Amino acid sequence: MMTSTHLRYFLAVAEHLRFRRAAEALHVSQPALSKSIQRLEDLVGAKLFERSRQGLAITPAGEILMIHAKLVTTQLSRAHEEIMELQAAVTGQIVVGAGPSVQDHVLPQAISSLRLRRPNVRIKIVAGHNDVLMPAVQRGDLDMVVGALTPHIKDARLTHEILYHDHLAVTARASHPVARSGTASLESLLGESWVLSPETIQARQWFDAVFRSRGLACITPLLEVNSIPIIKAMLLSEDILGFVPRQLYRDEERQGLLKTIPVDELLMWRPVGVSFRANGHLPALAHALIDALRSTCAAMPPAPSAAVTSS
Repeated sequence: MMTSTHLRYFLAVAEHLRFRRAAEALHVSQPALSKSIQRLEDLVGAKLFERSRQGLAITPAGEILMIHAKLVTTQLSRAHEEIMELQAAVTGQIVVGAGPSVQDHVLPQAISSLRLRRPNVRIKIVAGHNDVLMPAVQRGDLDMVVGALTPHIKDARLTHEILYHDHLAVTARASHPVARSGTASLESLLGESWVLSPETIQARQWFDAVFRSRGLACITPLLEVNSIPIIKAMLLSEDILGFVPRQLYRDEERQGLLKTIPVDELLMWRPVGVSFRANGHLPALAHALIDALRSTCAAMPPAPSAAVTSS
């Protein structure tokens, strides 16, 4: 029967690709490690490593086992933490991926609300974009991701729950000539300076597609930045346009520092929510954070029925 020890030993060998180094990392003898790997190969009915003078190479069967072994060991570790929480009042820990849309307000507010009831919770936040966060939650490196739910992340391995709808709009500082004029057309925007997210980001792809659909050239930004705080700083410091989630500059808008420039074609609504593994175990603390997120987002207005969305 396959055991967690078999999987732990296998993952160590897969990481080091040297029996000696793996044995040292595990604090076991090399013969004991080799015997465990041979037994595991017998159990799965396939070679997991190819041996040569250069060392070890993981086989296709080994690659498949490694994916599942990482998920199993992660789940066992989380199960142990939750049992410890029940038995010894340990609060447990979750790892949450945070997309740009929720980093400034939504997620911090939900965590603060949760900490009022559970002041000793331990939550690790990993900030990033979906192209990094979604594969991480699929691998089991993250318990959940909170952020924009864009079409390309539809995956049967993940469960998604919409919390609210955010929208992106053309943005500039209040003294920008376009902001002072109050109106703009797609054609007039071609001659402006821009700071935009990279082309790998779904919102940027949607933005470019709007111009192409009207037979216009795509904007060539002066700056491509994979950071909303940097984009906001640039918008505040000079006459440059951006395409930013409005939720992230509401404070600056209320203070009269940044303005939304009404361009109907460039008003993009999108759902924002939480994603987690469909077949994975979600820790109790993760459920509690999702409840706090629901409460935080309950008062947010829905997308208008006629809104153009990214889906």
